[in-house]
Amino acid sequence: MISTIVSNSIRAALYPLSAARRAALAPRGTWITLTLEGTVTEIERPFSHFAHPAQIILRGARPKPVLTLAVLRELAEAISADSNVDGVLLRVEALACGSAVATGLREVIQSLRAAGKKVVAWLPDGGTTREYFVALAADKILLTPQSSLGPLGYAAQTTFVRRLLERGGLETEVYARKEFKSAAE
Repeated sequence: MISTIVSNSIRAALYPLSAARRAALAPRGTWITLTLEGTVTEIERPFSHFAHPAQIILRGARPKPVLTLAVLRELAEAISADSNVDGVLLRVEALACGSAVATGLREVIQSLRAAGKKVVAWLPDGGTTREYFVALAADKILLTPQSSLGPLGYAAQTTFVRRLLERGGLETEVYARKEFKSAAE
């Protein structure tokens, strides 16, 4: 208990110095550059920090860490709380993620904008529908004259199995409940 009181007293005495240090590290008007590239997942897979022995022998290196939405959310919270940061330059390269993760990336960008930070998305090599979808959440999108943009759109497909079940002699029984009455369709 006494050690806690002493350490808190030292922290309180040194607080002005640490605040000045933080202000010097990130002066007003600072822009953060963040690169989104490669595989992006919702959370980190267990044991992803450990390389397979064959990878170490053949490649001689540890696997590249995977960018996760959880880390990006923490980073966005820190940027939102920092009054010295004016905005984020988001460099969007070729993304390897699903539609749900891309939507999560958009939510991170929208949370930065809701906190009053400007977000500029830069697509240096252009992009596909996924990169463009993520970049649309930003205030501005920048492209180089040589880059190509291919927003082809999304598609949805439905498979109907009623006739297949009838061929097997099976009947479907549909129970409808209030707002879920169209679930059978």
